[in-house]
Amino acid sequence: MMIESPYRSKVRNCYLTQGDLDAISAALRERWPATRFLPESHSRRYRPDEGVPPLPADIAVPYLDRLRPVDGEARIVSWVEPEGWEPRWHWRWAWGDPTKGGSYRIANEPPFKVMWLLPETRSTRLRGGIGNIQIQQGRVEGYFLAFEKEREAFLRQVWRLLDRFMTNREPMVTWVHWRGRFSDPVRAPTDWVGHDALRWLREDPGHSLDGSMFLAPEPGGDEAKARAAKMAREP
Repeated sequence: MMIESPYRSKVRNCYLTQGDLDAISAALRERWPATRFLPESHSRRYRPDEGVPPLPADIAVPYLDRLRPVDGEARIVSWVEPEGWEPRWHWRWAWGDPTKGGSYRIANEPPFKVMWLLPETRSTRLRGGIGNIQIQQGRVEGYFLAFEKEREAFLRQVWRLLDRFMTNREPMVTWVHWRGRFSDPVRAPTDWVGHDALRWLREDPGHSLDGSMFLAPEPGGDEAKARAAKMAREP
């Protein structure tokens, strides 16, 4: 007899611009004014030393003004702080080994929390000359236990809020480089695209998602002609 795991999750793969993230940040704060944003690695780290370093008087939670990468880190946390909440810092040795140093971490993180892997925009040259500028896939994650109904309800509300800023119903085509042509238009219900990301895709026929997915152009339209001309210019 298999024992069902009590762990539950909600995950959404998405392609977003900073404009999308700014709009989502504002909406989260409007819905939950106590929403805070911070890097996932918000602990205070120390190198190996003799004993536990004293808790610095100036240690503070490194809040961000909105969902955005910071110092090259794209993993961000958003949580809703309960009224009167104060962080309780706890020392933890790295890998349980005092010779490897350790860090102060927050032991009482607020329960209403969402994890974000922010999408990146990169300039890349792929085989076939397609997808020179691309948005890479990001992800939104939320975790809870089966009996944590309030946390589950919170995540459901967050997911409904996200529906206002992204869609999974826009037809897309994929560049099949070994065939030298695009696939037939399809919808990918597991991939969500922000409204500002859609605007960005329409700006240039070379803009893509992950270097291979494009908006499906209207047959014979200006966008299709521009894309075909770009392909013809590339080696």
